[in-house]
Amino acid sequence: MLDRNKISAFNRNVLTLSTGSILSQALILAVSPLLSRIYSPEAFGLLAVFTGLSSFLASLSSGKYEQAILFPKSREVALNVILFCLVLSFIICSGASISLYVFSDYIRLKMNLNELFDKVFPYIPIISFIIVFYSCLQLWFQRNERYKLITIATIFQSIIVVALNLFFGFFSDDAFGLVYGYSGSIVLTALFLFVFFYFKEDIKKVYGFLNFTASIQAAIQYKKFPFTILWSELIITFSQQLMPLLLAYFYSSSIVGFYAFTTRVMKTPAIILSNSVWGVFRVEALKLKNENRSVKPLFIGVLRKTIFLGVIPFTVLSLGGSQLFKLIFGNEWVVSGVYAQIMAIFIFTEFVAHPLSNIFVIYNGQRLYLAIQGCGLIFSVIGIVLGYHFGGHKYSILLYSIFGTILNMVSIFLAFKLVKRA
Repeated sequence: MLDRNKISAFNRNVLTLSTGSILSQALILAVSPLLSRIYSPEAFGLLAVFTGLSSFLASLSSGKYEQAILFPKSREVALNVILFCLVLSFIICSGASISLYVFSDYIRLKMNLNELFDKVFPYIPIISFIIVFYSCLQLWFQRNERYKLITIATIFQSIIVVALNLFFGFFSDDAFGLVYGYSGSIVLTALFLFVFFYFKEDIKKVYGFLNFTASIQAAIQYKKFPFTILWSELIITFSQQLMPLLLAYFYSSSIVGFYAFTTRVMKTPAIILSNSVWGVFRVEALKLKNENRSVKPLFIGVLRKTIFLGVIPFTVLSLGGSQLFKLIFGNEWVVSGVYAQIMAIFIFTEFVAHPLSNIFVIYNGQRLYLAIQGCGLIFSVIGIVLGYHFGGHKYSILLYSIFGTILNMVSIFLAFKLVKRA
């Protein structure tokens, strides 16, 4: 059993990260009624495609080596993991930048995107690399249990994105304001964390630890991340970001915008809050495993907490999403409210399943998790295509949500089986 001090520390750390997530998302939600009247659905669609492509490239370029930062017992090895991850990401993002420049017209035509995307395509590899840099710093501070700093960074990022969204909404072409706000918040938050890293760490010792030969050795030591976890994460990222891309292909940028606004208001806050639990759960579960202690009580506690946190808000959204969106955001966003009602149960199960998915990495269940995510990707595409042929965009969203709900429940069940067997 977990002793009370361990449970108290876990709850305190989750509360620290959750407070930052809740405050940051409360700020974003508070200005959403204003943003929904400044920006068009097409602008939200542009943001969704931009974030989808940049997130996918970030996952691909890092090889998911940033997740290995938590694993080494040695600080020196962890720092060399960061070095290798950043060098790898820089090389791949540089290649992607050249490819996007050469094939941008072909990509735009194939994905049914308008000419606005030509203006933001060149920035995708740059933002992708900065996302990797930001993730490395964030996981370094998680490794060192600097949860208050991560919380401050989360709130700082939300303040920046809101300020930039409002600034560009009032003083610039609204088609690009959301993209500029997102990009600026990533850049400035990464810089914010780097400043803390520079002044809080003994930078001379850090430079002394860094060695390209040692970084290659660390990469070989943690090769399971690019060979197994990478593919799981790519499938997860691709399946999450696939929806706006497929909606753009089969329907229109307005439909993408309605979907993107739903995820901004509903799904993104849930996942960010879930990530707060994810970060602490992973650190604590690794400690218990290394001490040859059972992770089962911790697993059950996190399962109960996430269900408790999510059941009321998601029930309300599933029953009255369209009315709430109409009242808060205006008549133009009723379609987004309908999407919220359809997706509520799916997002709730994702909120619960996400932190518990750490178990597959901790107990070497990566292949099993890869199979689950592969099925999720396949059924997501099937759901969208079937909906397109037999009912339209609402049916695409419905089938996508049904398949996603089933797979999230399967993921929770199999993760629990791994914990019991350990």
